[in-house]
Amino acid sequence: MNTAETVDFRLILIDPVTRRILVRESIGDYRLPRTRLSQRVRLVQQLRREVKNRWELDAFILDIRICGSSNTNYAIAEIATLERTSALHLVRINQIPEGELSEAERIGITDVLDDRVQFPFARLGSIDQIITWITSVTGESFSSKEEIEQLNAGDGFALFKFRSDVGDNYWFKATGIPNLHELAVTSLLSKIGGPYLPGLISTRPDWNAWLSRGEGDDIPELPREQSARARLLENMVTSMADLQIRTVSWKSDLLAAGAHDQDLNVLASRSEEVFDYIEEAMSRQVSTKVAPLEKSRIHQLREIFRNICLRVIALDFPTSVLHGDLNLPNILAMPDHCQFIDWSEAYIGNPLITLEHLLLLNQVDDPARRIQINQRLKCKYCSILAKICAPQAIDRGVVYMPFLAAFSTLYGRGDWLVTPQRDDPNRQSYARTLARHMDRAASAPDLRESLKTFLAF
Repeated sequence: MNTAETVDFRLILIDPVTRRILVRESIGDYRLPRTRLSQRVRLVQQLRREVKNRWELDAFILDIRICGSSNTNYAIAEIATLERTSALHLVRINQIPEGELSEAERIGITDVLDDRVQFPFARLGSIDQIITWITSVTGESFSSKEEIEQLNAGDGFALFKFRSDVGDNYWFKATGIPNLHELAVTSLLSKIGGPYLPGLISTRPDWNAWLSRGEGDDIPELPREQSARARLLENMVTSMADLQIRTVSWKSDLLAAGAHDQDLNVLASRSEEVFDYIEEAMSRQVSTKVAPLEKSRIHQLREIFRNICLRVIALDFPTSVLHGDLNLPNILAMPDHCQFIDWSEAYIGNPLITLEHLLLLNQVDDPARRIQINQRLKCKYCSILAKICAPQAIDRGVVYMPFLAAFSTLYGRGDWLVTPQRDDPNRQSYARTLARHMDRAASAPDLRESLKTFLAF
């Protein structure tokens, strides 16, 4: 695997009973265990798997720090079951050589050992506290820690999947800054979204956490068999359309809960900043694989976006909830519909934007087959949306969505435009990629033809 796609970690594996750290012995000295992981898969899941496979230890990740190099990245984990192994030895933190930990890292780890931590899930024994709470609110027992899946950790964030002793599944999630709003947004959507979100069982405000039912199945990848793939994609688009219709009258409540405003008037008012940023990002491109967009073309895209906004606003679509992070890990499969999770990027805007994001999940290799499936998905989605929108408006609006969806993705919450995040090279690269999506969308014959005339409904 390309080294650019991997990340190296030092592992601080703590025995909660003795408050000592597991190390390996190397030429008469102690060294922290190390591992290399793929950046394409959830790091917390990989860390637990590595610890289990390499050292036969069950562990829960308390904290994870990615600072840029193998000498600065590290993860802190609590050992759930400690089996004696000749490969690793328990030592006090002051026995670990200076070269293995910086002074700041040593202080941070000592704080964990002494229970002086800011976030509840960075504390030794936190997994037992979570189990105690979910036992109290479900009335079920959870005696096997081997049945627990951990997917996220660090900075007040936590994501676990629990299986009870009778086989029921539950999701436990907690969020920290900047996603504190997700608890309120999820709570509200769970009330109005019916079957399209996992059933919310209870919340824990002091942890900014909540517990949901886990009836849905994860979707690691779309089915290879064509009819099964098409059926699942249809369930996604029809479920999202139904969910969005349910949220149409809840705009003010969702915004108050913390959803981000992507009304077209808002996007239009911030568009100059966004296109200025695109121009800046293009000027900083160093790769020669693809030529940067010329300033003149970016100016054309500005004008095209302005015209699209005018036309779509005139079509008078109702605003609904948008899921700004639609990828397979955030969709759960049920027998006849889908559920949507991870609402940290919940927006309020034109519902057709989310349709375009769902169509991007259809990665059928055969272009003709992909177009055929997408057309079928559009028809399914639009037939449901016609309950609240004029069919002519939907037909015209769909034409503008590839461009609008790319802009929506780039804009996101919009806060990054006025923070140091705008200077992040990864964000600049992301902006260049999405600007090219807009460029291709603007070249589509149906969009170019539509922009020639303006018909209001």
